[in-house]
Amino acid sequence: MAKLKYSKLGVVLNPESIAEAMSISECFIGVRSNPKKFSWHSLVTRSEKPLSEVPPIAEMGLWGISLDQETLEKTESILRSKRKVYRRGMLPLSAWKDTPAYKKARERVEALFGKPMKDGRVLFPYQLDLAAYIVCVKRILNAWEMGLGSAQR
Repeated sequence: MAKLKYSKLGVVLNPESIAEAMSISECFIGVRSNPKKFSWHSLVTRSEKPLSEVPPIAEMGLWGISLDQETLEKTESILRSKRKVYRRGMLPLSAWKDTPAYKKARERVEALFGKPMKDGRVLFPYQLDLAAYIVCVKRILNAWEMGLGSAQR
């Protein structure tokens, strides 16, 4: 019975025997799949299917390979969590503005930066919006045009 193992990089099938390893390899070749497609990035961004429906996992039974259900369910749970975080990070600012997390972040940003700075400058509302958005999303590239105040010091 093959077990699914996961790491920071992705999901790996861990066979119990050499024969099972060969069957897994033949299964990947048979469904024209690449084991490297089991990286978290690939699994999260390319499909919304449950892990049990992703080829070649879905085809393992046809090749006589049984998967450990416990490790499959645990890995599926981690995949759902990673997809949730990914989808959350893809929301535009307009979608975030109605969420409680954004409102809380905006309050924090206003408390820290809403008053005049030491040199007398005050941040514009759109700058406060972006700062709150960055707090919510956690991973973002600020690629504003020059002159919009993205580098306030």
